[in-house]
Amino acid sequence: MLIAIVVGGLGWALSYGIGMHLLDLTAGEVTRAILTCQFTTFIGILGVLKGERTPWIKATLLRGTTGTWLAMSSIYLVPLWVINPPLRNLHHFAWMFLPTFMSVGWALLALGPVQDRIVARIQKKARTRT
Repeated sequence: MLIAIVVGGLGWALSYGIGMHLLDLTAGEVTRAILTCQFTTFIGILGVLKGERTPWIKATLLRGTTGTWLAMSSIYLVPLWVINPPLRNLHHFAWMFLPTFMSVGWALLALGPVQDRIVARIQKKARTRT
């Protein structure tokens, strides 16, 4: 947990430093890029985990590691490019990818309690059925 907090904070700091000083992005554009990364990571992981529990999705879209990575990458990158026009520039994207990806640790910290609640609800439904 401590590592996710530290690396996440470092990712935010690097994103602002690189974005505002090297790429001449505004603070709003950098913030939007970071928050979009947080949101798409959170939604992407939840979506892939839900897909793993749905037989037809697991059999068709999430077949093996490659399918899972393609699904997660698509859920992560497409909204990132749609919501953040500056990151459509390959130069900006290349410079901002690692710092914004480092900030994702905070989304993973939020994911833990949400996933625990989802699993508890699934287990409770299974107990009531039997």
